[in-house]
Amino acid sequence: MCVDHNAIEHQARSFLKEIQDNSIYELTRVVLDDGKSVNLNKSDEGRCLTSYSFIKEILLCDESGKVYSIEPNLNGLRFASGEWSYHQYLWKGKQELIIGIIILIVSLGIFISLGWLLVKYLS
Repeated sequence: MCVDHNAIEHQARSFLKEIQDNSIYELTRVVLDDGKSVNLNKSDEGRCLTSYSFIKEILLCDESGKVYSIEPNLNGLRFASGEWSYHQYLWKGKQELIIGIIILIVSLGIFISLGWLLVKYLS
């Protein structure tokens, strides 16, 4: 299965733009896929959307100086807009990972069981 990398980059950029528009926190830095981090000023916000490579993570800062690290996705947008607490954001990410692993294990179990039944039936 082939995934267009440009579509993923476009989605990350669109979530970054939505987070910039709707965030109750101040955007301080963007971490890129190659490990580089880019500090954001008001003058860099527009340029950041088009000139950088894949956005891996966004760092937000609240008024007390606490820094939060979020991914540019729907859950990150919900946290940035104040809909969720940081604890809820982290829990939702863990929950989605656990559900994905469970689906993978169940799918593998079903395919192995069907293969075993097919071999048992044919022999």
